[in-house]
Amino acid sequence: MEITFYYSFKEFEKNYNIDLKNWNDNYPDADEIDYLNELKNKYQLFLYENNSDFIINSNWIYSEYPEYYELSIIAYHEFMQEKLIDYLYNNGFSNFDGNILEIPFGTNVMDFWDDCNVRTRKNSAIIDDEKHKYLKEFFAFNNSMENLDFDSKKFTNFKFATKKILEFVDKKSQLITSKIKFEKLLVEDKDIFSTSQKIKIKGSLQSIGYLFSELIEKGFIEAPKRNGKDNTSAISRMILDHFEFIDKEEQPKPEDIRKTLFAENKLSIEKQNQFKIPQSKIINTD
Repeated sequence: MEITFYYSFKEFEKNYNIDLKNWNDNYPDADEIDYLNELKNKYQLFLYENNSDFIINSNWIYSEYPEYYELSIIAYHEFMQEKLIDYLYNNGFSNFDGNILEIPFGTNVMDFWDDCNVRTRKNSAIIDDEKHKYLKEFFAFNNSMENLDFDSKKFTNFKFATKKILEFVDKKSQLITSKIKFEKLLVEDKDIFSTSQKIKIKGSLQSIGYLFSELIEKGFIEAPKRNGKDNTSAISRMILDHFEFIDKEEQPKPEDIRKTLFAENKLSIEKQNQFKIPQSKIINTD
């Protein structure tokens, strides 16, 4: 799929989401970062500060070996005008003595933009640059004057657009990369918190359940309430969120913890008496 190429930043921005969806439809295994990389590679070809820096590569053969030249946009303009006119003369667009071009009414000479970029005996040079297929947009052939016109205003605006498009692409890429890193950190933090960061606790469910019941009743732990009563389901979930029962092969379920709290605890009276926890008001007198 050929990515739509824009010469205006406003058009690019307006159509970004639509173009991205089309890209995803054609490449379901690709993501937005892949699309942004494709855009970056394409528009970076045109990132130049001014006309003199805008270089188009050409390939010339004077004898046996090719030579390579870098053309400015002005030299490129002259090169392509010569190529187009040569093409027209060589393909029957002239009168019988070959001095005057005869271009039929309605003929768009720009349709030959790629066809004329070939080596001939008279002109053995070609444009050998990936940018070439996009530059056609800045030119129009004047049939009556028999020359190629260059839209310098559109070209200048395109250079501003290129810079903005690449800035847009970089910001999007940074946001997505930051989001991915943040989500990865959240997962890592969750994994750490769910294992090594839990408080390891030893003892039977009944003894631990009774201990928490005592701490709540004696005022050392403020438990969540429901309808004015201690919410045993919420308490049990909080215990499992923060404590790891290292004496058990598998961690208990919230329902297992709930059954060990308050009235449902089955720890014997003898063992309950081993816990000597006073009221918090007595201890916390400072």
